[in-house]
Amino acid sequence: MTRLLTHAGTRRTDEGEVRAVPEPDFTDTWHPVSHARVIDALDGAVRDTGLEVMEREYSLNQSGTRMFGAWTLDFKTNGSAYSLVFRNSIDKSMLVGVGGGLKTFICDNLMISADFLSFSKHTSGLDNDRLIEMSKDALTGAWVHMEKLDHWHRQLKTVDVPARQFKEIVYDLIDNNVFSPSRLRAFQAAHEEERNLIRVSKDFTGQNPHIYYDKDTSLHTIRGACTRLMRTENLFAVAERNRRLIAVCDDYLERAA
Repeated sequence: MTRLLTHAGTRRTDEGEVRAVPEPDFTDTWHPVSHARVIDALDGAVRDTGLEVMEREYSLNQSGTRMFGAWTLDFKTNGSAYSLVFRNSIDKSMLVGVGGGLKTFICDNLMISADFLSFSKHTSGLDNDRLIEMSKDALTGAWVHMEKLDHWHRQLKTVDVPARQFKEIVYDLIDNNVFSPSRLRAFQAAHEEERNLIRVSKDFTGQNPHIYYDKDTSLHTIRGACTRLMRTENLFAVAERNRRLIAVCDDYLERAA
């Protein structure tokens, strides 16, 4: 599987610009699929599940040959919504790929799964019908990743982080380039925002809300602070930094077990 790399010159953009990127001429062995056709195929796959896309985010590299998309779906769970993330290239740099994610509503940040399900090579047999069929299969696989990511996300809330371990984790985050040393103060401010968030809990009937402040430091508040820092970055960078963030959190989970 091709690793998604961050590239200079990538930026966030809108769907209109993504769709305007022309599909290159194809050869007998290479049949590139335009970003627009990937979007249409995945859009149809989502609709076939009975879901809708609530929010669409995109990034392109400078030449427009590489695209990254993140869609927030109208499937809500535990204060978050499932997100479908996908990539495409028309320069032979990577396969069409689909992954999973979560969009947290209360602080509006995105967590992307590190695993992409690369489901196609650009070959002459990849017509629209085949693309739609593979999109449905890829969405099914991505759904599994979303469920796992949701479970992992909820698990982080149960792991308290004492002050000494907090410093160790922050060092690991910087050392693994989740964020740069120059953004340490920004991380600290973002972490305080996470700790001060108002939480609302309800009983199993959905009634009797109880509002309380989450003042503890946990892997969940650390994760939230990191993804806050990524809000303005292009989605290529977000995917790579999330991969590193997940690895740091998993390492602490293993050591704490």
